[in-house]
Amino acid sequence: MTLESTFSINSRSYTSAFNINIINRILVAIREKGRVNRTNLAGMAGLNYNQCIKYVNLLRLLGWIDVVVDDSYQIVITEKGIEIIQRLNLQ
Repeated sequence: MTLESTFSINSRSYTSAFNINIINRILVAIREKGRVNRTNLAGMAGLNYNQCIKYVNLLRLLGWIDVVVDDSYQIVITEKGIEIIQRLNLQ
């Protein structure tokens, strides 16, 4: 077994790991609510908590959402996230 085969990335499985319709539901839900916690966001997006966290991590990495930590963990949409909704014409 070579190093390359051990660490190769199957781009098909990687890209199918995330669904644009779910991303749309998450972004729209956050935009409509303003601030939302992870548990409520999972319910609003129709995901289980662990799936929701995967999407939150991705969207935060992309800069489409941000997290506000005060007395709780609240998720907010960024200007970039709003722009993405508009550019993709998702709603």
